[in-house]
Amino acid sequence: MNIAIVEDNLMDLRTLVRELRDYAAEVGFDITVKKFVSCADFMSQFASGEYGIIFLDVYVGDERGNDIAKKIREQDNDVAIVFTTMSPDFAVEGFAVHALHYILKPVSKDEIAEVFSRYFAAHELAIKKRRLIEFPEGRSPVSIEAERIIYAETDGRHVRLHTASGREHVLGLTLKEVLARLPGSIFIQPHKSFIVNMAAVERMASDGFHMRGGAVVPIRVNGGSDVRRAYMQYLAKNGK
Repeated sequence: MNIAIVEDNLMDLRTLVRELRDYAAEVGFDITVKKFVSCADFMSQFASGEYGIIFLDVYVGDERGNDIAKKIREQDNDVAIVFTTMSPDFAVEGFAVHALHYILKPVSKDEIAEVFSRYFAAHELAIKKRRLIEFPEGRSPVSIEAERIIYAETDGRHVRLHTASGREHVLGLTLKEVLARLPGSIFIQPHKSFIVNMAAVERMASDGFHMRGGAVVPIRVNGGSDVRRAYMQYLAKNGK
């Protein structure tokens, strides 16, 4: 597993690296640790899917760790974020970025063990929830996780799936056929030419759904109130 540490206090950085490597050696788990002493250095090379866990100090220089975590979430919604702090008072801030855990400095072996316990429990749950759906793309089928689909749109001849990785899949299906394959609990058709993943909606506005990644999907005029009601029900049910 690749692990990143963003920490500008060199003593705290060395302690965290040592505890991580000691824990990994004790349980026989392979890790690669990359160290960053500034948020700018980290964000300049960050790529979605590169790390399993990111340890992030609540303050790195003049920057707040929570602000960096929000930037991370714009690119990667799956990586585990663990905040390191001198005080437990910051813990509530982690809810907005779905932080895996907060640990107090100096970091101990027990705290590292708790981080990995939470990580593997969350990872196992994510695997159980993962839904792979097969779609025809070109001459061969492609399997895509439903949760990774941001939205779909049609030009009348093809349907384009826009995914969390930024990749587009062009399908030889109608929008109706695509919608039939998707789980109705999280997908909705707000417009005759679009399908959206409600879990990927950042906000609902007068001009439509503002999606993760920046796209804006329109909501139909006739029946628009039903679409908005369905989305609000989704939010209420899922505690958003």
